[in-house]
Amino acid sequence: LSKNTWSSLPETEISRSWPGCVSVDDTYLLLFGGLCDKIETTNKIIEKLNIKEENSKWEKIELAYEAPIPLYFGVININNEQVLLLGGKLNAKEDNVNTCYNFNSSNLSLEIDKEIKLPSKDEFDGKTFFTIGENLYGMFSAIHSNQFYIYDSNNKEFEVISG
Repeated sequence: LSKNTWSSLPETEISRSWPGCVSVDDTYLLLFGGLCDKIETTNKIIEKLNIKEENSKWEKIELAYEAPIPLYFGVININNEQVLLLGGKLNAKEDNVNTCYNFNSSNLSLEIDKEIKLPSKDEFDGKTFFTIGENLYGMFSAIHSNQFYIYDSNNKEFEVISG
């Protein structure tokens, strides 16, 4: 964005639709979730790409996490080590999951963060959040098109703004 240019990236290791992707430390892209032929494979494998190295390829990172991980979640990069996976669904026919997962990019661990309360009645379907100054902003709600989210990482709360 700073150079106002586009560039092609290499193909991912696993073909997916609707993944969540975040930049970490302006060096790596992390690709989470999405849908492929084998759902359990997609949700248990994160892909990482070093965007500062020429000819870099996506690296698969397998999660050692036993419980099911939802699909269609939103992602927030809190800092250079912490990425939150928000909400989603366990499959296309189930109700929304009101769970927040915390991924630590340093030790590659994933755990449920019970302190963060998600706004109800939204699925966070593929939402990507971005940082402006010290605030994290989300895209508009998939279900309620007149809502916008702001995440306060200090208080671990969402503010829902209706327009």
